[in-house]
Amino acid sequence: MAGTLACLGSTVSCGARFAYLQRFFAGCSGSAAALSAAQLVRASVELAVVAPALAGLPHWPGVPAAVALLALGALGTGLAYVLNLGVIRAAGPTVASTVTYVIPVWSMAIGAVLLAEPSAGTRSSEASSWSPGLSSPACPTE
Repeated sequence: MAGTLACLGSTVSCGARFAYLQRFFAGCSGSAAALSAAQLVRASVELAVVAPALAGLPHWPGVPAAVALLALGALGTGLAYVLNLGVIRAAGPTVASTVTYVIPVWSMAIGAVLLAEPSAGTRSSEASSWSPGLSSPACPTE
């Protein structure tokens, strides 16, 4: 039950995030990189305060793991936030939310091609069931 509620909460907050970004950030005059950096720094500070209180102090993972964590955070999450805000500014929150549906398809394809991971038939059939909806135009033509 707790897992189901966590997934539901995550889904709701993800949807609310797009509306929040459109309302409070997309119209700001700052660059997408600066606004994204501000969001991530603030979230990191909040997490640094709350996490030790809830889970205790973390242990030091070592230099290689810390460097990898910083690189993935800056390059992966940071770039994703910049691109996400750019899409919201250009096309709106509804279109931006559909971008997240494409990521699993690319992840599966890249894993199969570059890493020789087996591609389960169910994943392919799931991807093909919703892919046509993503390729259809956002507005019906007259």
